[in-house]
Amino acid sequence: MKKIESSIIIAAVMVVLLTIASTYAFFITSTIGNENRVAAIGNTFDIIFTKDTKLTGSLDPSSSRNDNIKSSVKVRAANESVKPRVNLYINIEEISSVLRGDILVWEVEATKNNQTVSLNRTSGTFNECIHNDISGPCQDGDKLYIVKNYLLDNVDTQFDVYIWLDESEIVSSVADAVFNASIGAETSGDITGILFPEEYQKLEYIRSNGTQYIDTGYIPNKNTSVELYFKTTKTTGQQDYFGTSKANDGYSYGFYDGASKVYDNYNDDITMYNGHITGTILVRKNKQVTTVTGDYNLSYTHPVTNFTSLHSLYLFARWKSSGAFRPAIMEFYYMKIWDNDILVRDFIPVYDEIADIAGLYDQVNSVFYANENANGNDFVAGPVIQE
Repeated sequence: MKKIESSIIIAAVMVVLLTIASTYAFFITSTIGNENRVAAIGNTFDIIFTKDTKLTGSLDPSSSRNDNIKSSVKVRAANESVKPRVNLYINIEEISSVLRGDILVWEVEATKNNQTVSLNRTSGTFNECIHNDISGPCQDGDKLYIVKNYLLDNVDTQFDVYIWLDESEIVSSVADAVFNASIGAETSGDITGILFPEEYQKLEYIRSNGTQYIDTGYIPNKNTSVELYFKTTKTTGQQDYFGTSKANDGYSYGFYDGASKVYDNYNDDITMYNGHITGTILVRKNKQVTTVTGDYNLSYTHPVTNFTSLHSLYLFARWKSSGAFRPAIMEFYYMKIWDNDILVRDFIPVYDEIADIAGLYDQVNSVFYANENANGNDFVAGPVIQE
């Protein structure tokens, strides 16, 4: 990188850095009412704010960090919580093109009990945002992760975040540059410690043979979203992957395979597509918008209608008054259900070593689900995930 001569005068950049706002909007997991508390798979961790929500400062070019733009946040697991891992990130709302690179630097320090905490990384630049799995200059709307997989306990960890302008990287005027951002936090994948019960082994998948179903206990409505990742090798015949029905057993909500067509329905709107699903697919029903990718592809937007189903959603089959309808043959990888953008079910395949049975574990409510068909076979357990 070209280093500027000391005789060049660089105007200061005015920067607004927002700390974590007192809202759960920045958090991926669901909340439990307290706006400074985040649900971590049925449990919680606290966010304690140590700065005003808005911080304005002047960034003068320098060779090292200063306190002009600095924000602090304390994070801990709630007293009744298990120990989650969390990520901290800078949520970039607006960044001028001249700052999209190594010129703008972030640094982070962590302390607990007045002792410095070792982090995997403590600094970086705004040339490290991810687009299509490739790292490059940050853009408006990007997240720049600064702390990953940090394990919380019940003692405060304070993170001090600094933003500064590296004078050695300035090659053009930055007088009118703008940078607006916020600091966000989210749970990081699996929660460690006692959160995931020791009696369960995580599996790559569980397999059904057309005799199983699970009642999720969740009743769909117009704001329901579902994501299901699975594989099926059945090339003919009808089967229902998930769904529920109306009082007259008509379709209400779900995704199914017919004799020669694929069915997707949202209340009274039923859409049919030619063909039959075989292979691995990801079904995303984001409220009224359905997208399917993988070995079968489709996209459709249903008319928005106000409805609430009469019965809960079945998985591996569709609920009808007569029972589980057209159970599916499939390898199940995962399923998530959101109600109005709040995660309410997060199913992963597991093996219960105590009960000696495979099934699903809901990471939101900490509940194990086995096959509910008394006349059906147990699920077949796939390979154990080695962690």
